Amino acid sequence: MSKPMGQILIDRGILSETQRDQVLRAQRGTNRPFGELAEKMFEVSQKEIEAVWAEQYGAIAEWIDPADVEIPSHVLCVLSGRQAAQFAMIPIRYAGRSLVLCTTREQLPRALRFASATFGAECTLALCETEQLSAGLRKHYDVDAAAWEALMRQLGSSEAA
Repeated sequence: MSKPMGQILIDRGILSETQRDQVLRAQRGTNRPFGELAEKMFEVSQKEIEAVWAEQYGAIAEWIDPADVEIPSHVLCVLSGRQAAQFAMIPIRYAGRSLVLCTTREQLPRALRFASATFGAECTLALCETEQLSAGLRKHYDVDAAAWEALMRQLGSSEAA
């Protein structure tokens, strides 16, 4: 079980206990997500909310090594190699009607935005380490490791800006 978002924000020194309690009171009256209210009420950045959400998701998500999984071609073909590298994700399998995609904790918010826009509610995200994703991209899509690492550096610097 993961910690509540408010507690993680307190642990990180972003919110005080009093601020967390104010958000919780406001949440009861509106049924709005905690993160959305924290952004509006206390100017918590969207990046901070996404990082906390990724931490919470990482505590409950399935972890997969995509390089160790045999992936059917009909699953791999839902993304081109370029898309898989650009959005740092690999489709793994179908679970019923839901497509399971693998990404890293760091790329989770970005991958979720792309997957939601592309596949709608019919997708689930599993997690892996960055090195595992890189190896999986090489194995399943023949993505050049140097090009993918350059993309990750670019994403890291643009997100830091």
